[in-house]
Amino acid sequence: MEQRRRTNTPKIVQRKRAASPSSTVQEISSEECPWIGPGSSDAPLRVENFITARINHVAKALSRSAARLYLAQFDLTLPESRILSIVAMRGGCTAREIMDEVSMDKALISRAIKKLADKRLISTWTNADDRRTSLLRLTSRGTEIHEDLMPIARQRQEALLATLSYDERRALWSALFKLEAMVQTLGEKDERLD
Repeated sequence: MEQRRRTNTPKIVQRKRAASPSSTVQEISSEECPWIGPGSSDAPLRVENFITARINHVAKALSRSAARLYLAQFDLTLPESRILSIVAMRGGCTAREIMDEVSMDKALISRAIKKLADKRLISTWTNADDRRTSLLRLTSRGTEIHEDLMPIARQRQEALLATLSYDERRALWSALFKLEAMVQTLGEKDERLD
């Protein structure tokens, strides 16, 4: 019996969603997914089919899209908008707390904080508990910008999530947490090899 040869080009299946009849969603059939099936871990993968590459590609595309929007509407870079949101959600915080919350380089955070302060969107106060650190707080202008930005961020998130069914959303949420935990485990193993 002749075996069907696997290609690296995914077969696209068109499907209409009941919740949004006007939108067409492209799906990859399970038989074409390089991560499913017997021997999937042994099969040769093209770089773009590695899970890390796919996640990175999606993350960068989402970041670029958000960055263009926030720069055009609010004159904010993506790091600035994220920091503004963190400071707003926490009601004030330190740069260290921001670093703990997001995966951004310390220098990038420092530059973004300086730019936000220069734009008078945040103010810095000496931390009474630890005079070596500064507390960051939104100014009234920073609060206005944040209040204008958040509905747009929520609309973007809703539009993204609308492409996924309820079960897909739950599966994605769960999968991301599992992958994040595994990355920490792999990181610990890698550190032991050093």
